[in-house]
Amino acid sequence: MKSSEGFMYFCYARGEWAMAEGSITIGVHLIAKDEAGRLPRCLDSVSEWASQIVLVDTGSSDRTQEIARAYGAVVVSHVWENDFSGARNEGLKRADTDWVLVLDADEELAEGGEGLHAELAGATADRYSVRMEHRLGPRPEEAVLSRAVRLFRAGKYRYEGRVHEQLARIEMAGDLEEAIAAPEEGLSELRLLHYGYMPEEMARKGTAERNKRLLEREAADSPEDSFVAYNLAVAYVQSGERARALRLFEKALNLADPNAPYRPTLVRDYAETALNLDEGDKAVDLLASESKKYPDYPDLALLQGKALQAQGRLPEASRAYEAAASCRPERMEAYICLAGAGSYRPWTALGDVARMRGEAAKADRLYSAAIVAAPSYRPAWQGWVEAMRELGMSYGEVRDRIEATVKLSSLTDGAKREAALALADAGGYEEALELVRTMNTSFDRELACFCLAVLGRHEEAAMEVRQALAEREGKKQGESVGRNMVEIALLGIWNGHTEEGPDWLLSAIPETDREAARKLSALVRRREKEGEVNGGGEVRELAFRLSDRALTLRLPDLAWILAEMSGESELSFAKRLFRRGYSLRGADRLLRLMQRGELDEGGYLLLGETLFGKGHYSTAAAVFEEALASWPEMMPARLGVTECYLRMAVSVADEGLRRNPGHPRLSRERGRLEESLRLLAGLPWRTPWNGAERSNSDG
Repeated sequence: MKSSEGFMYFCYARGEWAMAEGSITIGVHLIAKDEAGRLPRCLDSVSEWASQIVLVDTGSSDRTQEIARAYGAVVVSHVWENDFSGARNEGLKRADTDWVLVLDADEELAEGGEGLHAELAGATADRYSVRMEHRLGPRPEEAVLSRAVRLFRAGKYRYEGRVHEQLARIEMAGDLEEAIAAPEEGLSELRLLHYGYMPEEMARKGTAERNKRLLEREAADSPEDSFVAYNLAVAYVQSGERARALRLFEKALNLADPNAPYRPTLVRDYAETALNLDEGDKAVDLLASESKKYPDYPDLALLQGKALQAQGRLPEASRAYEAAASCRPERMEAYICLAGAGSYRPWTALGDVARMRGEAAKADRLYSAAIVAAPSYRPAWQGWVEAMRELGMSYGEVRDRIEATVKLSSLTDGAKREAALALADAGGYEEALELVRTMNTSFDRELACFCLAVLGRHEEAAMEVRQALAEREGKKQGESVGRNMVEIALLGIWNGHTEEGPDWLLSAIPETDREAARKLSALVRRREKEGEVNGGGEVRELAFRLSDRALTLRLPDLAWILAEMSGESELSFAKRLFRRGYSLRGADRLLRLMQRGELDEGGYLLLGETLFGKGHYSTAAAVFEEALASWPEMMPARLGVTECYLRMAVSVADEGLRRNPGHPRLSRERGRLEESLRLLAGLPWRTPWNGAERSNSDG
C-alpha cells in the first residue's frame, strides 16, 4: 500500500480564512527515499508553476537529493522513525507558501496545473480533494479512480497516523476519528497519476511487508480502531494472507462508524476477499444489505453480480450488473472505483450472462458497446468475438463487423492487439494475422509467429523468429523477449522430422535451458524416451512445457512424444488433451484407461462430459456416478449427473405429450423441468473451451 493513498479517505475539516492580497503561491511537498529513477517525472509535472518544492528525504543512498536540488527544492534530511506523518509534518514546517500540494515521488500531475493559480484565487474552501488515477498495470483499464485531499491552506493542517497518514486541522490534531469524519470542503480539477500500485513498484519498495509491520504496531496500540484494522487487513491481502485479512475486515466493519467515509471501500474489499476465498455466501449476504446503503457505488453492484453469477442466480446477477451500469458518474466520485465500473465492466458482465442464457444477439450489442467505450478491454473483445461466432458469423464477417463498429484504422496498436488475440482465441488465425500486420509502431511479431505456426506455415514462423532476433541483436533482453517465438519455431522444426534444429535457433534459447534443449532436440529426432539417455530433470521439465505448447499449436502427436519424455502419465496427458479441446483424442485415451482400470475420478468426469455432449445421457450419468463414488463432493460431477437426469426426464415428458398432446399435468411438469435446466445453465460444469479449442475437437 502506498504511504499516503490507498483504500482510505483523507479527513475533512471546516474552516474560515481570508484571501491574502497579491499573487497566490503554491508549494509542492514530498517525502522520498531512493527515488532517483522516478523523481524527475514527478517534478517535471509541477516545476513550471510551483513556487516552492520541499522534499523530505528519509535516508536515500542514491541521487534523490541531488536531483531534487537541481529542481530548486528545499531538501530536508529526516531520520526515518516508522512514522509517515512525522515525515510529512517535518516538511510542512518548511512551507513558505499560501497553499500546499502533497505528492509522492511515484506520482505525477496529469491535468490542471496550468489553471491552479486561477482556481485558488477564487477558492471558497481551505482544503480540496484532487482526482487520483492509481495505475495497477500497463493496460488502460488497470486503474482505480478516487479522490483524496492533497491541496490545502498552509499553516492550518498537520498529519496524524503512523501509516496511511490523515490530514487533520491543527486544532483537531490528536483526535483522528473526528478528523476523518469531518466533511470535505472543495473539489479541485487537478488529476494525479499514481504508479505505486504497479506490481514492480510494490515489489521494489516491499510495500506490503513494510505497511504490515507498521500497522501491526499501530493495531497493538489501538486495537479498537476500525481504520487501522481495515488498513492492516488490506496489508494482509497484499501479503497473500487472505484468510487472516477476512477476519480483520469483519472486525473493522463491526467497529466502523456507519458514516465513516472509508466504510464503503471497506465493504468492497471485505466482499472481494470473501469471493476470492470461495466464501460466496458470505459475500452475497454482505452485499445484499450494504449495496442498498451505497446505491451509487458501482463496485459493490459489480461484486454483487459476480457473487450471484457464481451461484447460478443469473436473473439476480443481471439486475446487479444493471445497477452498476446505472450509477450516476457525478456521485461515483465519492467512492474509490475501478475504471469502467459504471460502464464497460458491467456491460461486459451482462454480455457474459446473456451468452450463458443463449442470448447471443443481446450479448453482441452489450460487448460492442463496451468496446466502443474501452477499445483495449480484453474481456469485452473475447466475449464479443465468441458471441459473433455463436450468431453464425464467419471469421471474415466477424472482422467486417469489427471494422464497421470501431474502425480498425482508428484503434491504437494496443487495441488492435486485443482484437487480434480475441480472433486467435476463437480460431480466426488468418484474420488475426491480417490485423497484426496493420499495427503501426508495435508490430506483435510473437502473435504473428504463433498464428503462422497454428496455420501450419512453420517456415514463415521461423523467418519471423530470425528477423526478430536480428532486430534485437546486441540487446541484453533479446533472448528472454523472444523465448516463446523461438520455442514455437523449434516445435515446427521438430514436427517436420528433418533436423535437430539449426544452430541459430538453439543458440537463441535462454542459456538456462539451452543445453536441455539440445538434448531434447536429439531425443525428438531419434524418438527415444528421456530415460534412455543422459537427460536429467531439466530435460523433463522443458519437455513438459513444450508438450503443452505443442497442443496450442495443433501438434498433438508431437505433444505426446514430449509428454512421454517428460515422464508424464498417459492419464495426465489424456486430461490435458481434453482440456485443450482435443475431446475425441482425449476421450479415446480415457476409455482405454477405463477398460484397464486406470481411470480416476477426474478421468471419469471428462469421459462423462464427452458422453453427455453426444447425447448419451444414461451412460453419461453412470460414468458421473463412478466419479462421485470416489469423490462425493465433486461439484462438476454432481451438476453433470443432475443435468443428465433432468434431460432424461424431459425426454420422458416429451414422449408422454406425443401420446397425450396438451395433457395439463405433463405440460406443467415439462415446464418445471425446463426451468430447472435454465437454472442449471447458470452453474457451468463443463470444460470452458474457447473457439480455438473447440475447433481442436476433431484434431
